[in-house]
Amino acid sequence: MEYLIFTKSLQDSADARLKLGLNENRCWLFDFYGKAKSEAESSSMLLSNTPITIITTSVSDVLPIFRTLRVLRNVTLKGFDGTKLLSQKELESLSMPVFLITMPKSGSVFMQQQLESALVARDWKTFGGTWYEENGQCLSQPILNEFLRNGRFTKSHLSPSAFNLSLLKDTLSRFPNTKIIVHLRDPRQAFVSWLKFYPILEGALKQAIEDKLKAMNISSLEEAFFTLFYEKMIDFIEGWYDVFQKTELSENMIITTHEQLVHEPEALTQKLSSFVDVSPDVFSLSGKPEIGKMNFRKGKTNEWKSFFSEEMLLKLNKKVNYTIFEKLKWEV
Repeated sequence: MEYLIFTKSLQDSADARLKLGLNENRCWLFDFYGKAKSEAESSSMLLSNTPITIITTSVSDVLPIFRTLRVLRNVTLKGFDGTKLLSQKELESLSMPVFLITMPKSGSVFMQQQLESALVARDWKTFGGTWYEENGQCLSQPILNEFLRNGRFTKSHLSPSAFNLSLLKDTLSRFPNTKIIVHLRDPRQAFVSWLKFYPILEGALKQAIEDKLKAMNISSLEEAFFTLFYEKMIDFIEGWYDVFQKTELSENMIITTHEQLVHEPEALTQKLSSFVDVSPDVFSLSGKPEIGKMNFRKGKTNEWKSFFSEEMLLKLNKKVNYTIFEKLKWEV
């Protein structure tokens, strides 16, 4: 049996070992600030197949060790009084990386905040770039590694690029309990939402998009965003749906939709709470954000039918993949 002792300082950990009467050759001492991280990493091979007892006063502060050592089996977490703090299943759940990958204008902020609350984890930015660029948002290897050591939840608009998929597959090989939620929306309605949202957009993103539009030299905003937003969202949907259908990521992946969020919030709550292993008592998608909050406008699902001209509707529908739309229960 190996013992890992975590306190606020290495000296306190050493004092705790003496008080508990543990053999120093079987103990690894840590503080909460990572000063012993390199020693922990060097011991990972030794500890990987050995029963481990972690002794600490703080569950949240020892979370990084589960990733640093990749220790998920034969682990007991105890307080200094010998009380068992968490079950094996709870430990595995705490160390589970959760990726929320959303299509822009699909209720992303609401989904993010509800999952953050349920998982008791802040969003960890793991990507670079933006959705409207040629390659879309891309994972950053160094930041992803830091997230896997210390984080639990990350939300993004990641593109289904070969680079992103390779890093997600690598993550899955290292953390088999990884969960990937891909959240989509009928792109025709998302297009409406984007056209309504763009005029009130501010800051660096607004300036960057304006620069992009000027370079495109298209006079009609609707026509410009057909290329910059709608066509990219079609590729986003088809790409992630293909990943779900044809790759090894599918077993750790779930696809949800904005339409489910609007029309079937209770069923979606049950589906997602089961998927990420949290109680429905602490996770709910039934509430609706206030208009103007969390980038929320109206949350409608079929406004597109009366919003666009017949000519634009024909143009939009020519891009539709009818098989995918039918599977996702979007009108065709």
